[in-house]
Amino acid sequence: MPTVVACLAGVVRIETARGPIDLQADEVCVVAPAAWHAHAPLRSGSAAYGQGLVFARSDVVLSEPGASIAVQVPAEPVRGLLARLVVQPEVATARRLIATVTGGTAHAYAPHAAVSRMAHRMWAGLHLGIDAADVLAASGLGQRQAHRLFTGWFGTTPKQAILDQRLALAEAQLAEGGTMTAVAAATGFSDRRALSRLRRRRI
Repeated sequence: MPTVVACLAGVVRIETARGPIDLQADEVCVVAPAAWHAHAPLRSGSAAYGQGLVFARSDVVLSEPGASIAVQVPAEPVRGLLARLVVQPEVATARRLIATVTGGTAHAYAPHAAVSRMAHRMWAGLHLGIDAADVLAASGLGQRQAHRLFTGWFGTTPKQAILDQRLALAEAQLAEGGTMTAVAAATGFSDRRALSRLRRRRI
């Protein structure tokens, strides 16, 4: 799903495959599904708002240099609003998205460090053919404890999470005109037949 990044003050830099984007105060960037991006360290006097989807919930992070607060809100209506922003960016939709945070359903959270390591390993390695064992090993914990932490946090098993994320990444790339062969290679599937089989099963 897409991610929204807004500059609340100063300058917020987003690194993309095409180069950096510097957002000024009150500017918003909608990052399309499957588009690689990274958040550069915030400069002094800057503040950022970021929102995206992580499985069954939406994560929101408010940041300034050296400090941040993370909250979670339900995935709906965020999922639909994010999808709409990619197709037609408009202020009214962005305001409705922000209202999901201010509407009283948000609650603060701080993930276990091992959960963050597993999540990073999963998303950074989707195109490399990683498996559940790779993700669990990134935790630095025993396999059973890591599996319990992952499942408790994300609400699904590592194996299913990897499959769901690969399929979502593949669908986004196919929607942008990628061929089955190229998309399968770019999303960690063994070949185009494996991707086709899993897409049919999901449908």
